[in-house]
Amino acid sequence: CIYGKPGETLFTGSAYAAVLHHNQNPEFYDEVKVELPVHVHEKHHLLFTFYHVSCEFSSKTATKRREAVESLVGYSWYALLKDGRMQSTDIQLPDLHLHKFFQHCQLMRSSPEGNPAELIKYLKCLHAVETQVMVNFLPVILMQLFEVLTTATAEAHEVAVNSLRVIIHIVSRCQEEGLEHYLRSFLKYVFVTSGSTSGTTHEVLATSVTAILKQTADFNTSNKL
Repeated sequence: CIYGKPGETLFTGSAYAAVLHHNQNPEFYDEVKVELPVHVHEKHHLLFTFYHVSCEFSSKTATKRREAVESLVGYSWYALLKDGRMQSTDIQLPDLHLHKFFQHCQLMRSSPEGNPAELIKYLKCLHAVETQVMVNFLPVILMQLFEVLTTATAEAHEVAVNSLRVIIHIVSRCQEEGLEHYLRSFLKYVFVTSGSTSGTTHEVLATSVTAILKQTADFNTSNKL
């Protein structure tokens, strides 16, 4: 159970962190107090849900109207026990390539005129991320990649193709190292299809796969399909 804030109920099922408006590098200072079970075991985790909150302002009336729209980014979790002991270390995003990728995605949300070439560069850098790091943040990474894939415009077709290349790379690495159960868990508990101006997830996937197969120089990705 999570303790509620002053003036609220004693216990609640979730707690929210405050983030500054248009902050590309948010730091979370909120403190959350949790009542742990008497007997903690390896199946006890803390679940983190990440949202992008867009704020739209309208000047049609005398007062500005603020409409908050939440869109799910992804999930992560933190095991309370490791090797039979409570964990008390700081949690950080451990990879610079991931940090740059997510930072640029956040920038493109707030500025639709973002540079597709920069995003393609960060997508290509994800191929260098170690498998274990990818697995640690697998749901968040895959959901972000699928969002990039389905929201890419026709003019930025190479963004969708490079996003799919990374998805194929991650799936291939998981299969090579016997980590398919992480992929099955992602599909069962996290993944949701979505539609966009570019089409449904299936339509965008089919178009991007066709483009990859036509690029005869991309033998590495083609062999993983």
